[in-house]
Amino acid sequence: MADDPPAQLAPEADGAAAELSLTGSAGAPFIFFEAATNYGFHNGVANITLEASRSLSMEGKLLRDRVIVAHLRMSLQAAMSLRAALNGIALMAARQTGRPDH
Repeated sequence: MADDPPAQLAPEADGAAAELSLTGSAGAPFIFFEAATNYGFHNGVANITLEASRSLSMEGKLLRDRVIVAHLRMSLQAAMSLRAALNGIALMAARQTGRPDH
């Protein structure tokens, strides 16, 4: 949409901007999820489990279930980068909606 602010690149941990390969990014999956239902940290690896719900109509009945759509695994440095990106999104959303971020 024209009113949406531009997306921002998160800086590298050392503050430097990293070059991104557009051709290497072409096949990257889009992951939609509705909840991060589990997380942890073990042996230096952070993990987050993402889930989504789905609906299916069978024999006139609506069936719903929840499915795991991704298991994220990352270094602590990557987790901190993800947190910075999510904090940035919360600030953008607060400006657009007029509601304070949480």
